[in-house]
Amino acid sequence: MLTKKRISHLGKRLAQLSFNADGVLDRDRVAAILEAMGELHERNRNALGRKYYYFLEAEWNSRLLKIEHVVGCDWEGIRTLMERFTQKKLQCELVKTPELIAGLRVTLGDHIWERSIRNDLWCISRN
Repeated sequence: MLTKKRISHLGKRLAQLSFNADGVLDRDRVAAILEAMGELHERNRNALGRKYYYFLEAEWNSRLLKIEHVVGCDWEGIRTLMERFTQKKLQCELVKTPELIAGLRVTLGDHIWERSIRNDLWCISRN
């Protein structure tokens, strides 16, 4: 029987190993992990499966750089800077968001960086 701490550590490590060197989720790696998990005792398999899914989703979100903009921006420069900051290869998603009025919002995992007129107006209205 695996301890909760060991299951959590193993789930996190397996989630990290599910991505290839380019930061892309690798189907073959996931299939191999799921196959190996199938050999565990049912109680351990279920607990590890839940932790693996939880950490896989967190790892996916930490590798997805979402850039919201109104007009074009230097998204390659932003991606390069964020890859240096996180020391991970990031997948980039560009989204045109007219609600920002002008400026941009960068989201990576739970972190949000925003510099827009919409946000400035919101801050002024609160004071």
